[in-house]
Amino acid sequence: MQHNEDIDFLKGIGIALVVLGHCFTTALAGRYYVVGVLKDIIYTFHMPLFFIVSGYIQGLRPYSADRCKLYIGRQIRRLFIPYTAWSLVLYIFYYLLKVIDVYKIQENISLKPVRLMQGILAYDVRTGNVLWFAYILCIISVVSYLLHNVIRNRKINALFLLLVLSLGFMANMFIKDEMFVLKRFLVMWIYYETGVFTGIYIKDISFKANALLSIILSVLYVIAYVLYTRSEGVINYSLKVICALLAVFILYSLSSRNNSWIYSAFSYIGKRTVFIYYLHNPYIVLVTVTFLTEAAGVNAIASIAAAFILGMLIPLTAGSLILSKNRFTKTIFLGG
Repeated sequence: MQHNEDIDFLKGIGIALVVLGHCFTTALAGRYYVVGVLKDIIYTFHMPLFFIVSGYIQGLRPYSADRCKLYIGRQIRRLFIPYTAWSLVLYIFYYLLKVIDVYKIQENISLKPVRLMQGILAYDVRTGNVLWFAYILCIISVVSYLLHNVIRNRKINALFLLLVLSLGFMANMFIKDEMFVLKRFLVMWIYYETGVFTGIYIKDISFKANALLSIILSVLYVIAYVLYTRSEGVINYSLKVICALLAVFILYSLSSRNNSWIYSAFSYIGKRTVFIYYLHNPYIVLVTVTFLTEAAGVNAIASIAAAFILGMLIPLTAGSLILSKNRFTKTIFLGG
């Protein structure tokens, strides 16, 4: 499959928004109205974007029953092993903070092997933990691949897409947050399958929005977002899905400016998304923002800016110069 620079551009924007969103801590969002609104807007689409892109890339590739075992093994290496490795780092990090009585989280952490693995599989520790994406994407991609080896007809695929959307509705309404893995799997599945359907049946997305279309999509997003913030239940979930899809189209339309330095910068970042995703939080972003605002008394804007810059530069540097240079660390921590 030919490499698509526009996908790297989208991933670059997406991961930058992920880091920025995590700089908007709960404390800052509660203290400053604008921070809360910006965080809410980013959270309507920043993770769905990655599921859509991942599904689209998979949809471009041929499905084969003979390759199922190979595909599952590849996803475990790419996603589950790094998820487990970084979860261990996170658990040890929080355990040490607890021991020296610097920072406490609401969840209880045990480093006993059995309880530790149970906690990782159930995603028990969620404070400052952004690793759920790799875990859930691994599950969704494997389930989707197995099903699409059976589902070949376009009409049946469309009905399957509606079924997945319905499951997301029901999960959002009826499954408790304590069942995190199951709920997040069902809620996020619709985004991945939307990408898969696009990859299979549309394939080459040649859409490049002109200024008028970009404005129309932006206005539609604002309307959908306002309605989303004022709705509940099925309507709320439906509008969030619409917001995510509109936002992805709007961001994709920006790729028409592929001769600009901005496009090149985000494409560069997009190729190294994995570095930033695994390294930026909570080790860098959460600690930096919390220290600067709460301990050092630095104003919110400066704290967010500092955390964002560090949250981008340190992972890019560490990933490029350290983790990706050693075969062991590349395999265990980056899925390479």
